Amino acid sequence: FETSGLAARMTGAVAARARTTGQLFWLTTLVLIPLTFLIPSTSGRAAATLPALNAFFGGPEAGRGRRAYAILIPTIILVATTAALTGAGSHMLAEDLLAQRLGERFGFARWAMWGLPFALAASLISCWVVLRLFLQRDERAAPVSRADFGRGRMTAPEWRVLIIAAVTFGLWFTTPWHGFRIAGVAVAAMVVLTAPVVGVMKFKAAMKTVNWSLVLFVGAALVLGQALINTQAAGWLVGALFDLTNLDTIRNGNAPAIVVVGAIAVISLVSHLFMTSHVARTAALGPPFILMAQTAELNPVAVLFIATAGMN
Repeated sequence: FETSGLAARMTGAVAARARTTGQLFWLTTLVLIPLTFLIPSTSGRAAATLPALNAFFGGPEAGRGRRAYAILIPTIILVATTAALTGAGSHMLAEDLLAQRLGERFGFARWAMWGLPFALAASLISCWVVLRLFLQRDERAAPVSRADFGRGRMTAPEWRVLIIAAVTFGLWFTTPWHGFRIAGVAVAAMVVLTAPVVGVMKFKAAMKTVNWSLVLFVGAALVLGQALINTQAAGWLVGALFDLTNLDTIRNGNAPAIVVVGAIAVISLVSHLFMTSHVARTAALGPPFILMAQTAELNPVAVLFIATAGMN
């Protein structure tokens, strides 16, 4: 999407409709949510929005607007991550932990059904907060220049990427019907996108964009998650978390649903203070949350999804 120019076109098409700074912020928020499905990389989605940042806030007089916009973009990218199963590697790790423990998976379509409404609400609230915290009323109403990128007729590479992406998403959404896993479909799409004639990137160039250290990290995290369960360390961690939140009633299944969700929210949010990685948080807390759900006779799929949303 980045190489073909399709990401910049999508961002520019929406941002070009903005007449004021406030409208630009709201429209950027709305375009970043579908980008979660199109670009399964937080840094990739940030790169796709850089043309808008440079186009609208280029001069020194736009310092406050530029700062606010630069804060908005990563904020929305992270809270909107919950919209898609492919939005972050930690989601795939959570699904694998669930499959290892219970033989069940979220699935691309079911995750989107749960995550998209939450991501939309969280993103809109975040945009409102950023606008009020960093810009005055007159700054929000200030006019912005028209975007000069993402225009013109679509190129052949853009059309090819769009068609391949549509087929990929279709296969992801229908995984229960045909049985092809998300990773297998993604690799097949990568092969087509780097193939001669039909591709838009050279294979070597595509390989350079892969964060191999992250791939190894996710693999190690899977082993760590299973080890936490096998050694019963997850059970000890669950007990410590219960003591921390002082919600022992969950153990007996007597707590109201709102208390259970509140406890999960507190634990998953506090985890940001001592684990700065999505994947590390999921690897460390995923197994204890699954064990907690089984102990308290809760739905493990729901518990792990809520915890993942909090960790995002």
